[in-house]
Amino acid sequence: MKKGLLVSLSIATALSTASIATGVVTNTFWSPSVVQAAALGSVYVFDTKADVYNAPNGTITRSLPMGSGWQYFETQKDGSGTTWYRVGTSEWINDKQAVTSIQPGSVKAETGTVVVASTATVWTTPNLHKESPARTLPTGSNWKYFRTFKDSWGLTWYNVGGTEWVNSGEVTPSTQTDTGWYYPLTKGRGQFSAAQKFGWGRGSFHDGLDFGSYDFGSDRQIRAVHAGTVKFVGNPGIPELGNAIIVIHTYDGYDTIYQEFGVNMNDISVRVGQKVNAKQVIGYFDVGGWNGVATIDHLHFGVTKSDWRAAQSHAFSDDGTWIDPLSFLW
Repeated sequence: MKKGLLVSLSIATALSTASIATGVVTNTFWSPSVVQAAALGSVYVFDTKADVYNAPNGTITRSLPMGSGWQYFETQKDGSGTTWYRVGTSEWINDKQAVTSIQPGSVKAETGTVVVASTATVWTTPNLHKESPARTLPTGSNWKYFRTFKDSWGLTWYNVGGTEWVNSGEVTPSTQTDTGWYYPLTKGRGQFSAAQKFGWGRGSFHDGLDFGSYDFGSDRQIRAVHAGTVKFVGNPGIPELGNAIIVIHTYDGYDTIYQEFGVNMNDISVRVGQKVNAKQVIGYFDVGGWNGVATIDHLHFGVTKSDWRAAQSHAFSDDGTWIDPLSFLW
């Protein structure tokens, strides 16, 4: 093989089945035709590109396009568990950007949404046999995707952001267009101490996520984290929740509770029955005021699949009633 020559199996290279069968391949990126040694198999680029290295973990020399397929002639696994494929003389790509299990021609740069049928596993590489999962997505949640492909087992993989992939064994296409779960803050992503996070800390269980006053912009606006219908506003008559709360029932079946942020109804800008979009202003953070429990210095945000009033009997309980908001807001 001439140095720098790759054998492409992609539609983009327009190679014929007959030419591959005879071992003579005309490559439209590089020429002339050459006779190849027996290949071990084919590897396909699922990422936006695949970097080509002069050796495993070596220097990047160029890149290969998304969706293209390449014969490989040798494999190596490095100390981190990454598998490398030699696709040419001193030319290697790895399984963080290409895998062997893709149906040729199925990689597409397309967008849409999927809904989680049951808990969905997120993989950083779209290969069930490659690695441990990165995290999970909650039942019923909707996620926008940016790329897709089908693997050799018939699963469709959806890229839901960065290096995160889910598959059609656990998600299905959704018609919902407003799928985002956003931070309720003008400044965006919050700053969280251990005491503000969901879960066990300082000897007790915290059933929500606290956004401190530092995290709010100067306008003090509180925005809907997710789209849905307003279920309750005002004083719930439950002392622990404060004088002013907002409950929004999301279109995918969650009760989301905003509490401890306001003094009274003057700090709430939505009404019961109103449909709200994600990122719509629903109230105002009344820092320094008295919420009926304490001086206001944060917004407490909770998520549950149960009815929000029924869930109050499980407050501060680690029994699955309350869900970590960061599993949505990630």
